[in-house]
Amino acid sequence: MITKIFLLFITSSLFLTPLSMADGANVKDIKVAYIYNFIRYINWPDSHYHDDLFHICVHEKSDLITNLEVLEKKSVKSKPIKLILISNKTEKLARCEVLVLPKLNQQELKMYTDYAAPSNILTISDTQGYAKLNVMINLIVLNNKIKFEVNLHEVDTTQLTISSSLLKLAKIVKNEE
Repeated sequence: MITKIFLLFITSSLFLTPLSMADGANVKDIKVAYIYNFIRYINWPDSHYHDDLFHICVHEKSDLITNLEVLEKKSVKSKPIKLILISNKTEKLARCEVLVLPKLNQQELKMYTDYAAPSNILTISDTQGYAKLNVMINLIVLNNKIKFEVNLHEVDTTQLTISSSLLKLAKIVKNEE
């Protein structure tokens, strides 16, 4: 029990201490650390898993692809992480637990978010304003620090469960009307 509390304290410290880009850490690596920790604080329905791997799908235009590769050496939810590169189609998305999206045109973004929510796929981006455009978690830079927004309405359309400790640290946003 003490070990679990200690691990919770250590892993949550990443979220409790906003990371400054002036600290010398690579911004992309910090974003990947956030993504990994988001996954650890979110639960998917058991029926969602398709095999013994945890699939993180990354859009081919994402500038985080190379940095995300380090996650293939890690496990989450007792499953090794597998990255899947996707293009402008939703065909490979059926296996995804997470979908990392770059800046896209609105039609393409809508195609992905419309597919993801009913399929219990967590959408994550790092593009200003995307939480209001139905992306579930969006990494943002405020005062030279990386923080994150959560679109609770979009998450509530899924069977995903986000830890309350994660939500306490997020900026909650609503969809654009």
